[in-house]
Amino acid sequence: MNPPNTEHHKGAPKSVQIDLKDGAVELEEPDMYVLTETSSAILNELIAYTGREEMKELKKSNPDPERLEELDVLFKEVHTINREPANFGNQVRMQEIIDKYAPKVREIYGRL
Repeated sequence: MNPPNTEHHKGAPKSVQIDLKDGAVELEEPDMYVLTETSSAILNELIAYTGREEMKELKKSNPDPERLEELDVLFKEVHTINREPANFGNQVRMQEIIDKYAPKVREIYGRL
């Protein structure tokens, strides 16, 4: 079995640094690949999270309608952004998505 190829491929990020001090994600030398994958992963995780949390809430004997509404609002907001291809063709827009929603993912999981 051959060892995995470890050389950098054309288009691979040269340097990525994430500063977690103030909650904002800052990338050095961001390129389209890094921004696209990062923003997409964040949005997809929030979509999955809202679905999991909605199912947990609905299984309760007395579901909280406010919690369900909060989850629905977040789902619709993130899903709308995720479905718009133009959001993933603009570096500034992707950085805005990361800056806005990465802290929410960190809040949910208490790390990252």
